[in-house]
Amino acid sequence: MDKKEKFKKQQKDMKRYEAIRSFISSFTLTAIVVVAVAVAIPKSPVASIENVKTFESEIVYQVTVTDEDQALDLTSLEIVLDGQLEDYTAELDLGLNVGIFDNLRPNTSYYLEVYGNKGFGQEKLTSMRVKTKASSDGAIISYEMTDMVDIFYTYEVEVLLSDEEALFEHVYMYYTYLYIDEEPQFYDMVEVFGPTDRVELTDIFSEHERVNIYLEALLKDGSTRILDELTIYTPINLSTDIYLERKTKSSLSFTFYSDFYFTENISYTAKIYDNKVLLEELQIETNDFEFHHGGSIITFDRLRKNVDYKVEIWAYYIDPQTKREISVLLHTLIEQTLDDYDISYEITYLDHGIDIYIYLNDPNHYFQIPYVIIYEIIDGQKFYFSETTYDFTPVQDGKEVTFEFLYPDLEQYEMVIGVRNQTDYTMNHIIIDEIIES
Repeated sequence: MDKKEKFKKQQKDMKRYEAIRSFISSFTLTAIVVVAVAVAIPKSPVASIENVKTFESEIVYQVTVTDEDQALDLTSLEIVLDGQLEDYTAELDLGLNVGIFDNLRPNTSYYLEVYGNKGFGQEKLTSMRVKTKASSDGAIISYEMTDMVDIFYTYEVEVLLSDEEALFEHVYMYYTYLYIDEEPQFYDMVEVFGPTDRVELTDIFSEHERVNIYLEALLKDGSTRILDELTIYTPINLSTDIYLERKTKSSLSFTFYSDFYFTENISYTAKIYDNKVLLEELQIETNDFEFHHGGSIITFDRLRKNVDYKVEIWAYYIDPQTKREISVLLHTLIEQTLDDYDISYEITYLDHGIDIYIYLNDPNHYFQIPYVIIYEIIDGQKFYFSETTYDFTPVQDGKEVTFEFLYPDLEQYEMVIGVRNQTDYTMNHIIIDEIIES
């Protein structure tokens, strides 16, 4: 090959190499762009200044902060009152905050600002311009839970009153305790006095969702004026129960009663552990009728015999104030499966009923009573109807029973056949559980 042809070939190879490198570079750049776009940025937390009351040397605020994506560093939340010659800072919590800045300069403008950090330094979440001024007004300046005895809360509410224009004859605080989805109807009343006063609200039942409060002034001319309002949301206190329903050598069954009042935007799960190993997690199905038919049934099967298992019940819900998902461990139980036994049966279905034979090799004598339980089903709900029990006959290496059971005169029912312990009803091995329609 002469030099000219060799040079042309080198140029051609170089162009091909440059084209390939350009293609690879563009592909790499494209891939990087795609990855960058795919990075999710947390949704911004929301802060809102719900209400501001200004006095000659005080500024009272109501601020709500929500954080749906749990993006905030909660230790960073603060409210700042920024003036030309001074500034003040107070810590905030998620949810509703009520507070006061006092000893301020009269007739002075300030900026009320809320800050929080979601990973990129302090960010201003909201702000408002305010100005101190003398007035005839009143405000709720703080509230706190001071006691919790059994299922009752006690709150202390502090108010600030100012009557620079001498307008007030009396000032009253009205309050009421409300259940979920309940509308205010009847309010209790207590007179309050200035410049500051404290009112104790007692016997707030844990099932009460909120406390509605307002300040009202009776003016000297006979008219009334609403000075301030506040809604306090009480802590969510879930009232649930769980009972061991049945245990066998390979299964554990429980009955779970969910909270009667808090039913929306909440879910429950059951977890079972062998030592510290999570074996299974089940979603618990609840419904509005569970108190009629015995709650929700949770069953873990394929377990090992004669083993202690730990069972946990968890609740998950969205806090109505903070918008954050909350997880709560409700119950922890330690239950043991039964030791070994063998059971067999033969059943013959007849037009009018069933003939059944049961054989049981039960070295620990767990089961003494064969039974048939009937639940009547009405509009999708089941109600206890009857129970028929029988006696075992001892045989070599075990015990046996043979009986005939006649179908009840019901349109639809559930028939449960099994063997159970005479005194401990949780030792219960179900052989047949079926729905029958006449």
